[in-house]
Amino acid sequence: MTAQPGPVHDPRLAAAAGTHNGALLTPQEKPAPPPPKPDSTPSAQAQQVSGSRDDAGESQQALLIPVVPDVGPDDLRGLSPERVRALLGGPVSVTEEPPATVWQYRTGSCAADLFFYLDITSQELRVVTLAIRGAEDTEKARKACLADIRARNRNGGRS
Repeated sequence: MTAQPGPVHDPRLAAAAGTHNGALLTPQEKPAPPPPKPDSTPSAQAQQVSGSRDDAGESQQALLIPVVPDVGPDDLRGLSPERVRALLGGPVSVTEEPPATVWQYRTGSCAADLFFYLDITSQELRVVTLAIRGAEDTEKARKACLADIRARNRNGGRS
């Protein structure tokens, strides 16, 4: 009888069997994934308010305040007055032009009129149309106007 050679060590077979150099492999906890990289677009960023320090000098957890993405004219259509106020703040003037209620916003460079009509189904006012006037009549200029209105209202100024 001839001696059989010992088994050939194949690391792939050992790993599949759960061993390495004869030792039993035990599962380890997966490392925590790295934190997501912050999105560099302004609409996806969150403003970070720095935490205060307590008496021991340890930093308290920072508070994150989400920033609402940029709002375009199409985003306002169909919204209620409450939702518009939450996005743009209060209007400079409100006029009744039956059957519409018109909210006007103004900045130094543009003006926006939002026309609310009664939605028959919900019996609530909704933005049906709007007119944004400024130096340019482009989608980019209209979005910039709405962003300026929002910024002025966030800073406590009237639009």
